Amino acid sequence: MNWSWLHRPLESPSIYRAVQNFLGAGGRSLDDVFERGFGGACGLVLDVGSGPVRETPLPNGTLVGFDINPRYVLRYATAGSTSQCDLFGVVGTAAAMPFSTGTFDECGSVAVLHHLPDPLAADTAREMLRVLKPGGRLSVFDMVRPERFGDGPLASFLCAIDRGRHLRTRTALGELLREACPGPWSEDPVVYAWPRLHGVLFMLHKPAQR
Repeated sequence: MNWSWLHRPLESPSIYRAVQNFLGAGGRSLDDVFERGFGGACGLVLDVGSGPVRETPLPNGTLVGFDINPRYVLRYATAGSTSQCDLFGVVGTAAAMPFSTGTFDECGSVAVLHHLPDPLAADTAREMLRVLKPGGRLSVFDMVRPERFGDGPLASFLCAIDRGRHLRTRTALGELLREACPGPWSEDPVVYAWPRLHGVLFMLHKPAQR
């Protein structure tokens, strides 16, 4: 079934945010997972596929929201800088970012890779690692399909109608990341919100140069 009619309104930043709030309400929140994966960031930080708002803790430094949707980037960049963090926005394609190698102290994405087919998702992961400074933290959180339908019937249905047409299982996402960016990735799975959605946080520290 073609669900594109359901997805079009999500191009509006305000509708996008309202839907995110609705689906994320109740049950276990993602706050503790996001704190482990994105908390304590300092310096120049890149938020890949940022959407219209920051979902994770603000860093101490400068935050760059990067997204293909100009409306999202404008909303993100004008959210207002604070004494803790300056905000900027850049429009572009995550699989070919316009940044020099080793630009950012931290790099992360939230719910991005399930919108991309395997080749583009792998290119995006490689780009995130490329623009990260040696020793920096790469954090990737994504919604995943339950391994079995019985593990979450409602979550499985929401995955089927999600506008991200490339939702993977935790196993498949882990294999994709490790093939694209070999290294000691950590995994932190979570079941969250009232629909009992499944997600996983992957983290990797870029090796320091010798």
